[in-house]
This record gives sequence, structure tokens and C-alpha cells, in this order.
Amino acid sequence: MRALLDAVSRGSVFYASGTVSATKALALAAKFDERYDLAMNVVRRDHARRAGRSAFRLIMFPLPGTTDLAWWLLRSEGDHPLMSLEGWKDSRRESIRWPWRYELVRLPVPVAHRRKMQGVKQQQIKSVGWTWRIRIEEVRSIEQTVRHVAQHRDERLAHIVTGLRAAPGFRGVRQDVAALYRHIREQCRRRNREPPPMPTTIRWVGAFQQRQTWPLSTVVRRVQRGRDSWFPADRHPGIGTGGTPRDIASMESP
Repeated sequence: MRALLDAVSRGSVFYASGTVSATKALALAAKFDERYDLAMNVVRRDHARRAGRSAFRLIMFPLPGTTDLAWWLLRSEGDHPLMSLEGWKDSRRESIRWPWRYELVRLPVPVAHRRKMQGVKQQQIKSVGWTWRIRIEEVRSIEQTVRHVAQHRDERLAHIVTGLRAAPGFRGVRQDVAALYRHIREQCRRRNREPPPMPTTIRWVGAFQQRQTWPLSTVVRRVQRGRDSWFPADRHPGIGTGGTPRDIASMESP
């Protein structure tokens, strides 16, 4: 998620996406590399953009419980002779979606957060910035589930809070989680019941937190070996009951 956020916020706003089996992932990456020179380093990407040419990046992520990988091919503004070969979307109009509950959008940055980040990054922070958030339809679904389970004095409400606590700490997600915590407290108050314990602060993705990347060949080998060799235990379930493990780092290819 951090890799996608970094790429889009730095100008790679056009994308094509899909899924590919682990057996075909290397061939797909090779095809894209042949067309778009994915091996460009940062200097060459910047040079291409200044010259009015598109620069490209490919990001892949293994889907838990399968032998498939999700992929996103990103490009910046500019020209390229093979541009018409892909079905490009503009992330400013059609949000990039994570395989689960999140989407990448531009949202206003609260003044307090801008001041905080300016101190961390030592640079001016824009009033509107890219961030991940929980998709609106998912928020509404969680709210509906909360209204239902709040009527029953069992552990389901606590399970929802556990899932929310494990949500990735991007700014937009934190805002959604805080609003859902308020919704849970309000539903409990209306039913004269004690809400489950909720954290007083919501963790955030720190400015210096490193995103982990691996060579695609390594990812493919581990995916083909199965869950036990690659994916950690489900210590951090996704939002709501059930969900997906969140603590699997993203990777880029090649």
C-alpha cells in the first residue's frame, strides 16, 4: 500500500491492474519490462518525465489463500509509442483499489496534521494529499453490522473493534476508524450498554517507516510453496469479522 501511495503521489497517476497466477507472474513482468523499461532508476525516471516521456513502475502483491498475485502497472504523464497497448485509468477519477477494503484517494489534510508532518519531513505539506481510506460502501456495511450486533450482548462487537485496531494506519483510514469508533460508542449508549475497550489513539504509518520489497522471483517461489512459507499467522484480522491478514509487506518488481 505504501509503494502504491508513494508512486501515485509522485506523479504516476495512470494505471492498469489485474491479477496473475504465480506461474505466469515472471512472464508478465518480462513482457511489461520489454515494453516499458521497468528497470529505470529514479534518475532515469525523472529525466524521462522532464523530456515529456512516460515513466513506468510495476507493483505486485501476493493474495493470501491463493497462488495469485495482484498487479498494478503505473505510468506518469507523457508520451510513449506503446501507450495504447494497455487499458489505462486515471487514479484521480477512478480510484486504485486494494484487493480488500481500501481505495487510494486525494483528501484534504487537516491543519494540525500538516503542521505535524512539516516538522517530521522538514518541508511544506500540501492542503490536499493522497491517502488510503476505507471505501464508502464498506464503511456503511460496517456501520450496519454494528447497529445489528450492538443489540446482542456477545463478543461480536469486540471482534469488530479488534479488526478496526489492526487497520493500516494511513491518514484517511485513521479518520474512518475514528468515525467508526464514535459510531460504536453511540450505538452502545443508545442501548444502555458498555462499549468494548477501544484504543485512545489510532496508530499511524510513520514518515520513516520502511516498506519492504523483494525480487519477484523470490515472491513467486514463496507463493508457490504455500501459505506456511510466506504469509504470517492471522494475528491481525481485517476490519469486521473475518477479514484478511494485514501484516504482509508489499513488493515491487522487477
